Amino acid sequence: MKASPGSFPSGWFPVATSAELKRKPLRRQLCGIPLVLYRDDQKRAVALQDRCPHRSAPLSDGRVVGGEIECPYHGWRFGGDGQCTLIPFHDGDLPRRFVPAVPVEERHGLVFARHGDEGEIYDPFWDDDRKMLRKIIPTEVETSLINVMENVLDPTHTAFTHKTLMRGMTENRQAVGVELTEKRAGMLELVFTGEQRQDGLISRLTGDSDRTGNVTRILKPGIVEVVYSAKHRINIVTTIFFSPVDEGRTRGFIILTTPLKYGFAYIKSIVFIPIFRMIVEQDRKVLRASYANWQEFGSPQNAVSPHDYMRPNLEALLSGREPPVAQQPLSFSINL
Repeated sequence: MKASPGSFPSGWFPVATSAELKRKPLRRQLCGIPLVLYRDDQKRAVALQDRCPHRSAPLSDGRVVGGEIECPYHGWRFGGDGQCTLIPFHDGDLPRRFVPAVPVEERHGLVFARHGDEGEIYDPFWDDDRKMLRKIIPTEVETSLINVMENVLDPTHTAFTHKTLMRGMTENRQAVGVELTEKRAGMLELVFTGEQRQDGLISRLTGDSDRTGNVTRILKPGIVEVVYSAKHRINIVTTIFFSPVDEGRTRGFIILTTPLKYGFAYIKSIVFIPIFRMIVEQDRKVLRASYANWQEFGSPQNAVSPHDYMRPNLEALLSGREPPVAQQPLSFSINL
């Protein structure tokens, strides 16, 4: 689905993991724009628009020669800055030809590309003096950026879509306090209080009990980060970087960070990650089906419950407008 680049928020989006980016060209799409990624002869990440200016062949179908990308059609070569460096069989000075280059940086095991001309790369939260273990889980879902962000921030679906895994293992319910505020410009904070442990398998297997904090940060251009604390120390941090492929597809890069406690973190990851992947797949399935109906029947009209508080604030955050909670913070209770 082709989309206008201006319909997406500006900022740095991850487009690949560092591990999957080799010298061989890799095709990715960000905000409706096809990109070719590769490593130059210094092993630096490069991102160019994936279209040769000569006859529009995809550069990602070519190869890397001497740190430069070579077009598979006529062999034109381009440097990391996008400038053409070689036109085979051409005599004399090269005409000025180029491919638009995209700013790219590597951080946290991810390759970030910048869309637009603003923003900084977000550093996943960790203020614990203990050593940490980090795992990255890439995923992709057939829905829009705002739909998948709203899904992650919606606690009520977990008792149904993720029944027994996250919540709904029994009929027990807990009164959970919910507070949503604007922490600063470009960042919302969602705090849940009163839930010592989620009523699901994952909390029981990972020892997630005596919870003393659950703070979620939501940041432009598409970041959701949940910090779980137990006994007033960090238990696990889930940082999700969402990258819009186009209007109807979104790629996610989930970074799981947990304290490294004498090997217990590795044991926890062995138990936690397979279940977490199941949860991700359940969300992918329901979001894909929901978005297909959205396209078929149009967006839902007048079907909003009191718990659908995130969407108007997400819409404002991603578009650069002041969210409603900036003027009127939300505070209420919900039985989960």
